[in-house]
Amino acid sequence: MAYLSFLMSRTGIIKLLETIVGIITLALVVHYGLQVVQYSDILPASTFLLAVVSAGLLISFIELVTFFYDDETRYGVRRSLFEVFFCFAATALWLAAACTMAYFVHTRAYEHYKSTNQQFDIYPGLIGATIFAFIGALLYLIDSIFAYSDMKGTVTGGPRYLESVVYK
Repeated sequence: MAYLSFLMSRTGIIKLLETIVGIITLALVVHYGLQVVQYSDILPASTFLLAVVSAGLLISFIELVTFFYDDETRYGVRRSLFEVFFCFAATALWLAAACTMAYFVHTRAYEHYKSTNQQFDIYPGLIGATIFAFIGALLYLIDSIFAYSDMKGTVTGGPRYLESVVYK
């Protein structure tokens, strides 16, 4: 049951949501973003979003699995400066990729969408990927705020490291 308590904690919920949103965004970008090869003007934004989502998803999934199985790693890494910097960097990258994708989709893909009388099915898929990228950026921002408060020990009730670690 110790594993379920992690998934019910705010860190577990955020990491799980980051992973789910990352998987959905990755699926949308792979499915619809690879169809834009013939529209080379949209491809840079799609590739940038794909790279950012892949890197963020990989690290978030590794953290989710590691934190799920090992309490000492969770409290050690979570309270470190690495976690704070990773979450802030991930926020900035996801936000930059989402803004880039939004710009390219609105200025380039919308033209194709209008000219084909709304038969250009890539446009709604890329809009969905962009929306999920913005949601991912928001999740990483929330995670970075929580990671910073965990590092500083300002969580309600004081530092949770000593409360949660079981001494053997």
